[in-house]
Amino acid sequence: MPPRRVFAYGTLEIPELVLAITGRRFESEPARLDGFARSMVRGAAYPGIAPEPGARTDGTLYRSVDAASLAALDRFEGDLYERRELPVATAAGERCTACVWVVRADRRDVLTGAPWDRERFRARHLAEWLARTGGPLPR
Repeated sequence: MPPRRVFAYGTLEIPELVLAITGRRFESEPARLDGFARSMVRGAAYPGIAPEPGARTDGTLYRSVDAASLAALDRFEGDLYERRELPVATAAGERCTACVWVVRADRRDVLTGAPWDRERFRARHLAEWLARTGGPLPR
């Protein structure tokens, strides 16, 4: 399988966590996904997305993600999500297709509508998550 692009909108926007999961660093840049809304998952420290006309989700586009890393990210995301190929746009205006993990249609009742706060996650949960993945603790 050729390398793929991945659009991240939550915990996977944090390069240290991606490194801990995949053992790799990827070229990345800001991007957006139109037509999907991000909100917190009930009882969790992370968000999910679901289709919503007119919505926009800002995130990070990773390039050249190899098959082994993509499989590791699938395992990390688990069965709440399904990986889909969706059109995204970079901050520079490039349009491309990327792998995106979307909350499964039959599980969308877990989305609370509350906003995701990356810095709050980083401050309150990242060290624990890195320890669980076996990755390095942040400096």
